[in-house]
Amino acid sequence: MKVRSLLIAFAITFSGFSSAQQIAAIAKKGNKVGFIDKSGNWLIEAKFDMVQTFKGDYALAKVNDKWGMIDKRGTWVIPAKFVRLSIPEDGYAMAMLGGLWVIVNDKGETVYKNTEYKKIAKLGNGMLVGYMKKTADYIDVSTGEKVATPIETKSLNQFSDGLARFKEKKWGYINKSGAYNIKPEFDDAKDFKDGKAMVKSAGKWGQIDLNGAWIIPAEFEKIQGFRNGQAIAKQNGKTGIIDEKGNWIVKPQYEKLRLFNSGMAFATKGGVKGYVNEAGEFKPGPASATAIYPFSDGYAMIKVADKIGYMNTKLEIVIEPKYTKALDWGGVFGRVMIGESWALVNEAGEEFKISNVQKFYKFHGDLMAFKSNNKYGYIDKTGEVIIKPIYTSVEDEYLYNVTSKGGFGMLTKSVYQAPNRDVNGFILSNRNGKYGAVDKTGNEVIPFQFDDIKAFYPF
Repeated sequence: MKVRSLLIAFAITFSGFSSAQQIAAIAKKGNKVGFIDKSGNWLIEAKFDMVQTFKGDYALAKVNDKWGMIDKRGTWVIPAKFVRLSIPEDGYAMAMLGGLWVIVNDKGETVYKNTEYKKIAKLGNGMLVGYMKKTADYIDVSTGEKVATPIETKSLNQFSDGLARFKEKKWGYINKSGAYNIKPEFDDAKDFKDGKAMVKSAGKWGQIDLNGAWIIPAEFEKIQGFRNGQAIAKQNGKTGIIDEKGNWIVKPQYEKLRLFNSGMAFATKGGVKGYVNEAGEFKPGPASATAIYPFSDGYAMIKVADKIGYMNTKLEIVIEPKYTKALDWGGVFGRVMIGESWALVNEAGEEFKISNVQKFYKFHGDLMAFKSNNKYGYIDKTGEVIIKPIYTSVEDEYLYNVTSKGGFGMLTKSVYQAPNRDVNGFILSNRNGKYGAVDKTGNEVIPFQFDDIKAFYPF
């Protein structure tokens, strides 16, 4: 997939937004950028050298090599006079002015100017860290005053949820007055997020709330990040799956374990690879298998000798292992290599071939993107080509997820977290060097007249 710079673009689902909600995309005309609506009309004219997506009611914009902040009318709220600038949070933002880092308020007025420290950083909850050669201080930005800590140290951490983790001999959490809110009694501690923090006590990990009360008791050698209310956890050298209270969903008896997909969790037990179902039962892979793989959309790849096929959640082979290369199941098709071209196979074993396909992506909603002869198009769930491969680039929300996982090594989720929507709207595309958009039948909905179009998002 051809990747364009700075922002992640994807196909937007208009039905995913409320009918009254405006949406916008960053668009480029000549050397200037602004914001367009879903018809390609300018919401904010192209008069900036660079812009970032709106965060709430405001966005950063750049002119003449200086950053400022605009509102949704394109009016400057913070004048463009800073070499670097961030969107204010809790009423304050870090900025670089005249070669110095300063703190500004949401009007761009300097409220703290660093004249004492070698460096200032870690602004959070209105608290700033100032670094000297061997020590550091917390500074209350609202007053400019230093806040004393229990001991002098250079290792100060950013405030989050009103608290900062702090270490003497043990870790605890201090408040914005510098006093302990949670006593220093932990071997290790992580920052608070959404009122919860992971901490280590007596060599085991658990989770506490803002008052220091246990949410998950410290009983685990390791707890990975939660997803959909579940997390991989290790106890006595074995892994299992816990819920948000620390209760076992899958008991710890596995050397390796993944979270559930299609009701099956890929696992290794006693050196044997297999799957754990939602009842907690371990099922080894078929005896004929030389390799098995995690489930995706109801099917898992299986290798027999040196050929690959697919099996269902009953561990029954439904697609004969006859392919030299394959990818995990994508929606209603498996993606397999036939000869020198990628093809599709459905659950009945029927093959769907398109000439010279270099790659099939996954379905998201009704459409699947594919690349043929270095051009991109889309097929539907019957395998029919709906949008011919005539575009030098296309962006939809699924491809955002592909690139954000490192497939192209340039994009991160910090710019915009793509929502999980079906592709029922349109697809941003490049045709003959100009950007526009087509709907899911290939009809033009935004004229191909722009030099670039970035991500659509709620405006």
